[in-house]
Amino acid sequence: MERLTPEDAAFLHMENEVSAMHSVSLAVFEGDEPRFDAIVERVGRSIAQVPRCRQRVVDVPFDLGRPVWLED
Repeated sequence: MERLTPEDAAFLHMENEVSAMHSVSLAVFEGDEPRFDAIVERVGRSIAQVPRCRQRVVDVPFDLGRPVWLED
């Protein structure tokens, strides 16, 4: 069990229907455009190697601390 960092917890608490507090990236590559199914296959093979993608954020009872990451 790992607690969210103070910054991550603050972003989570500030996010609502109107204010999206998450970040986005854009990368531009040279060469031919890959097929969508090839991208899905590659992500499917690689995602198991990223532990954070197998976790979810859970609030601490009675808000006695920052939310934690738990295996999903």
